[in-house]
Amino acid sequence: VNGEGKVYAKPDVAIVDMSVINQNIDVEKVQAENDEKTQKVINFLKESGVDEKDIKTLQYNLQPEYDYNWCRNASSTQYISYCPPKLVDYILTQTIEVKIRDLNNVGKIIGKLTDVGVNQVSSINFIVDEDSVYKSEARKEAVLDAQKRANDIAQTAGIKLGRIITINESTNNDVYPRVNYAKEALMDLSSASPIEI
Repeated sequence: VNGEGKVYAKPDVAIVDMSVINQNIDVEKVQAENDEKTQKVINFLKESGVDEKDIKTLQYNLQPEYDYNWCRNASSTQYISYCPPKLVDYILTQTIEVKIRDLNNVGKIIGKLTDVGVNQVSSINFIVDEDSVYKSEARKEAVLDAQKRANDIAQTAGIKLGRIITINESTNNDVYPRVNYAKEALMDLSSASPIEI
């Protein structure tokens, strides 16, 4: 028999991915500018009540940008058989993942990110941070559901149940956060940045 257990839990943490992006022809300057802005963002997050352990660097990507058509745009009429790409800029992207545990602060924090140097907010996800308790409850419900089904089958067939031989667990890790929970957390955004969820 198969038994199923489901447990619904209210999300208690928001995970926000944000990036600081800079470009400059001088690689040392682009690194210095980006590091300064990123540190400003981290300081703002800490001042907003985010714990240091909940701030994590996901990506540090320094990438050159080239112009492959600069020869065609040149004013010279001299024929050029080979045109090497011309370095235009260096682009540095530093992406930070932040866990915001006070959902009442999510809107306030996101609304001020651009003021402290964030160029891009790529995702906002609401999760249950410690889900082991809920998984345990779902597991118990699944076993009870399987026992009930087995008893129903045995009674209908006129047989007696023996001992349990094997148990296999299959977990569906998909999370479907309720929309109203997310809206509650982002209510303060009405005075900062409009976000529809």
